[in-house]
Amino acid sequence: MEPQQQIDLSKSNGVVCQNCDGIFFKQSILLRRFSKFYTGTPEDPIVPVAVFRCEQCEEICKDYFPRGMSDIEELLGLTDPVIVPEPPKSKLIQI
Repeated sequence: MEPQQQIDLSKSNGVVCQNCDGIFFKQSILLRRFSKFYTGTPEDPIVPVAVFRCEQCEEICKDYFPRGMSDIEELLGLTDPVIVPEPPKSKLIQI
C-alpha cells in the first residue's frame, strides 16, 4: 500500500458562493439515466453525479458544476449564449 501524500492547506484558496459569499457547502446528487444500448447492459443504468450547493442560500456552485449535461445546464442557466455575428453591411457602389 502506498503512503498517503500530505497536502499543505496553506497552499490552497478558499471557495465562496458566487451568490452570497457563503463558505460552507453540501453535496447533492444528480441522477443520470444512460440507455442500455449505449452501455451494453440489460437495463438502463442510473449513475449518480455529485454537485455542490451553498449551505446558506442553497445556490448550486455553478463554477464547479460538471459540464456535459445540456438538459440540466439549460435549466440552471449555465449555457453560454450563442453570439451571432452581424452580417457585414453592404455598400452601394455606383459606376
